[in-house]
Amino acid sequence: MANYLLTDPAVPRVAYRNAFGNWCSRIVAPRGDIRIFADGSTCISVADGIPSTPATTFLASGASSLHAAATLPTSRWSPPSDRASSKAFDFNVDEIASEIRTINPSLSEAIAHDIGHGGDSQVEQIDLANGNVDASEAARVILIASLSSTLGAIHGLREYQLVDCLQRPGRGLSTFKANVLDNLATRAWYLHNSADGRLFFKNQQNLAAKLRSTALSLHAETVDLMLRKHLESYFSASIRVERYCLQALDIESRGERRKGMHEELARGFGVTDIRPLLKSDKANGTRMFTPAGLAASLLAPIQGAESNPAVLPARRGRVGSGAPHPFAVSPLRHLIFAIHETAVADNSLEPGRQYLRDTFGQG
Repeated sequence: MANYLLTDPAVPRVAYRNAFGNWCSRIVAPRGDIRIFADGSTCISVADGIPSTPATTFLASGASSLHAAATLPTSRWSPPSDRASSKAFDFNVDEIASEIRTINPSLSEAIAHDIGHGGDSQVEQIDLANGNVDASEAARVILIASLSSTLGAIHGLREYQLVDCLQRPGRGLSTFKANVLDNLATRAWYLHNSADGRLFFKNQQNLAAKLRSTALSLHAETVDLMLRKHLESYFSASIRVERYCLQALDIESRGERRKGMHEELARGFGVTDIRPLLKSDKANGTRMFTPAGLAASLLAPIQGAESNPAVLPARRGRVGSGAPHPFAVSPLRHLIFAIHETAVADNSLEPGRQYLRDTFGQG
């Protein structure tokens, strides 16, 4: 066997010794056809030609075998025997990991966190859950297609290209997207998706990583406070009007009838429109509507409630046009109507209960 890798056409090569002491050569293949050989004993030819895409990097170990360390996204190459397999690259083996880092040292963090780290990487955890090695093989192929450091290189693979690389007799890939690609998108920190749909690894954390890091860095009390503020802003309008109604009913039960008191109370809770809630708005005779007085008016579905749309609109028919009053979508308003339903049914509890089940979707 010759010690030097030869190519036709001739291209620059870098020779070095790997961790096993073997004499190796690394090249960057140009566009078009290329023949790689060593004293005529080993030959790899590009069968269909290399399209206008970045070059393929090959490692020649001992000049007796060639391993594809980075493949062109759309190239097809035909070795003398089987197509190179990603199984040849176990990144938990120090020597292989060292070889890969020699090609592109910036991807060390991506390998350690996402691809191979003694069973603790995200890809290995996905494989453990799925009971196969599909995620590991997919990640290795994507990484191999991401190694090129050539200026202007196009990194990564499209989904159909990745599936094509992983196909083999007896392997089912019907759940590959759901079980592998979707999990990689949310769990791999260094996996990115290009504008043209290529998956590739990069030495930069993606959005999923940044969101997870932010979430893990937050103290439990901070999370509770942020959640509370979000819920308050989400339900703020209906909560304010509910508080006003309860307080207004309380002062009314103690004989307070002045309209100014109701208006002052509403301003305190930030409620701007109380007229739909008042049976009377006389200066010294202001009264709130009772459940019987409101009856079926001022009702609208509660946003986010798992109500039955087939039941409520058809049976009740109370959803009006335009934006509803905040009180109309509040749980208190629907509770008041349930009380009304109970009253008109001679105090039978079932109609009120059924209404609440229809409204909130609870069994």
